[in-house]
Amino acid sequence: MKKISLYLFVTLIAASFGSCKNDTVSVNDPVLTGDYFRWTLEDSITYGTYDISVVDSNNTFVAGYPCYKINNGIKTFINFSDSLFFAKIVRSYSKDYAVFAGARASFPDPTERQIKIYNNGIITSYPAPSSIDYEFGDVLIIEPGKFLVTGSPSSRFYLFNNGVFNEYFLPDTSGAYKFGMTNNLIYIFALRGIQGSIYKFENNQPVFIRNEPMGGAFYNLNSDIIRVFSPDFSQFFYDYFTETSWVRMNPVDHFYVRAVTGESRNFFMGLSQNSEYNYRLKVWNGTAYTQEETFPSFINSTSETNPIVSNYKDKTVYFYFNFLGPKLYKGKRIR
Repeated sequence: MKKISLYLFVTLIAASFGSCKNDTVSVNDPVLTGDYFRWTLEDSITYGTYDISVVDSNNTFVAGYPCYKINNGIKTFINFSDSLFFAKIVRSYSKDYAVFAGARASFPDPTERQIKIYNNGIITSYPAPSSIDYEFGDVLIIEPGKFLVTGSPSSRFYLFNNGVFNEYFLPDTSGAYKFGMTNNLIYIFALRGIQGSIYKFENNQPVFIRNEPMGGAFYNLNSDIIRVFSPDFSQFFYDYFTETSWVRMNPVDHFYVRAVTGESRNFFMGLSQNSEYNYRLKVWNGTAYTQEETFPSFINSTSETNPIVSNYKDKTVYFYFNFLGPKLYKGKRIR
């Protein structure tokens, strides 16, 4: 009864004030519970959100249909002058520069893949290379006007350089599906049959590093690449990437890890979901893996697909859930 009453209380508060920005959803004080973050419910958000890119504590880009920018808790829709465009991926370099990768909606399948660049409020559109005929896999910005992009699946990836797509082909691979960066070096993760292949991108060329067994999900942190690996889905282990191997870390989660975001291998968050479909968030601080008690864990759904989790930047992170109406939560680190 206590749990149900708490759920009803939080639901009533969210329903009454959901249209206002920065309404605190925590019913406990994170200072008293020892949590790392204070959680607030952001301004109302629409359905169809696919990706979130945090620039700093005041500026965030959101990809979906429609796309918009959040500044100090207020969202502004981005006018692409194209009512059919929707974005699946957004990556930001600064509050003035972001790359949106998506398509123009058409029936029965959106086939016009496009890149749209937001540069100081000016939008420039580019048709995607013809080999990206299904959907975009990943985007990594090197600097304004220069970024890597890949389709899914595709043995090709592209370096966009000031309006020109330069094509690269990875031999004996079926898909370059993920980019990563650590120690200011760029890495490419590709499929090679039942194995994985890893390349380093240096001097504008892919350099083969190694093959390895496939397994796990990869996440880019600000200064590390993290892999979540489970041999039997009863335990979920965290590894960090080096050129020679994946290095196992101490934190272990006993629930299905849905997403990971954070600063480095010494500070990150793992969002997991238990057998009752309840979400919980745990923080690894380099020595301990503890649960955020004030994270809005009352959200649950038997049909929820992966929630949308932003990158972590300037002590700020966003979580988007689409259950009983879309909700966007902002976490601000307080310790």
